[in-house]
Amino acid sequence: MSVALTGKTSRRIALAGQRLAVAGLMMLLVGCQGATVITTDLATSPPTSTPAAARTAAPSSEPAASTGSAVPVAPTVTLVTAGDIGRCDSDADERTAELAATLPGTVLVLGDNAYEDGSRRQYRDCYAPSWGRLLERTLAVPGNHDHHTEGAEAFFDYFGSRAGPAGLGWYAETLGAWHLITLDSECDRVGGCERGSRQYEWLAAELADHPAVCTVIAFHRPRYSSGYHGDFDDVDPLWRLAVEAGADIVLNGHEHSYERLGPMDADGRADESGARVFITGTGGAPLRGFKAPVETSQIRIDDRFGELVLELADGSYRWAFRSTPDGTVEDEGSGACH
Repeated sequence: MSVALTGKTSRRIALAGQRLAVAGLMMLLVGCQGATVITTDLATSPPTSTPAAARTAAPSSEPAASTGSAVPVAPTVTLVTAGDIGRCDSDADERTAELAATLPGTVLVLGDNAYEDGSRRQYRDCYAPSWGRLLERTLAVPGNHDHHTEGAEAFFDYFGSRAGPAGLGWYAETLGAWHLITLDSECDRVGGCERGSRQYEWLAAELADHPAVCTVIAFHRPRYSSGYHGDFDDVDPLWRLAVEAGADIVLNGHEHSYERLGPMDADGRADESGARVFITGTGGAPLRGFKAPVETSQIRIDDRFGELVLELADGSYRWAFRSTPDGTVEDEGSGACH
């Protein structure tokens, strides 16, 4: 069957034929003059499984802009701490242990952990039934009552590597972005705390070798305190060395109460670039009151058992003193490393 074409239709068919001819000529020219380019494009073209965004990205002769390497941020860690803990004639330590068991993180006990003499029996019968349940995540500091047993041997036997090298009394740990240094404040029992003593020279080397932005120091007897015992001068060389090196937080026990002292310099004077002190001897031993407050004392609590909870972040920290039985926050705040 034949079809009659109008003049307009004939012209459209002719024009289409001309366009096809021109397109064919252009393809022939490209194939002859740009063969290498075409081959390279085919060799480097993304496979069909490449995401659309990558397949359609326009090529560029300019180097890619550098975004820089991401700086890793250390995770925030929790430190739960108290001292003056285990007694067989009281259940206060059971209550503080129950509270600590509900909190995550590392546990740090600040000395005088088993009364009255830190003996093996007292660790077994007075400490183990309460805070002993937290042993697998505990670090330990010796106190004066732990030294009632010669060489604090029961202390070291019970805690093992969680108290550092056997018989030494001082060691260091890394907690996230923080450097934790523990010391033994029983200076007369460990060869002294003054310059030239074994502990002093170890601390000096540790601070020099680990100039961390955030540092926390822990020892039993506080250098400055408003509590029943008051200031402890023997530990001054260690305190001074740590504060002058830029320690951010100092943790103590010994006083059976809770006290927070504002940042201070090595001489105990208020100084925002100095060390903040927390005294938390509220783990279970009978509580005691305060004497006249020292200059930097900011809060004093002598009628609550509990523990200090520190959230140690990269460059900063938060604190909360939580009392038994339900973890009520009695004191809280935050600070920055310096």
